Amino acid sequence: MDRYYEVSNRRYERIARGLLRTIKTTHEGFLKYSINFALEQFWPFWDFEQTIKKLLIKGHSFTFNEIRHFNLSKSSDAPIIYARVLDNDLQSFNPNVGTLLHFNQALQDIKDDYEDIEEDLRDRMPNVFLLAASEHVPFSKLVHDTNNARKLIISNDGVLDSVLSLIHHYTELTREIGIPSNFAFLKHLSRDYTDSLLKTLGVSEQ
Repeated sequence: MDRYYEVSNRRYERIARGLLRTIKTTHEGFLKYSINFALEQFWPFWDFEQTIKKLLIKGHSFTFNEIRHFNLSKSSDAPIIYARVLDNDLQSFNPNVGTLLHFNQALQDIKDDYEDIEEDLRDRMPNVFLLAASEHVPFSKLVHDTNNARKLIISNDGVLDSVLSLIHHYTELTREIGIPSNFAFLKHLSRDYTDSLLKTLGVSEQ
């Protein structure tokens, strides 16, 4: 459904609705009657994303807090939707697990944004790196030089510092969250996501 709202391809919408029908017919508990409510809680993000897109195109300069807010809003499908599935099926689930899932998803979204820099530029879609670049490199320059956009973004110390600050911020928060022992693997994933991101950005710096 996320991809459908990005590119308006009905094929993605049909797939999403098919998955929803499966959930409603195969799951027990509250999920079958609450999944639509969960989706409706997240849907406003797509309108918010369009607002950020318009600001980016107009040349708005995004602060660190704005970038963090966008990234956490983008990854809020984890605590709103995916955590609800786990809460329905796992007795040991608690809200802290949902919070950790949120930060883990935010880290993964940063990695996806890095990989999608050129694609998002072509689609004029916001991502963390494009927002971080807004204070240092005009969006119009990036759009007109898509092939060199990644280099322009990552070679700028201000952009990299902003993204690294976001990564370290999430890393510190994930360390402080208390979770049941059977979910300890999620903290290992947090470290893996962070290490992978730092390695990726380190390679880009070279």
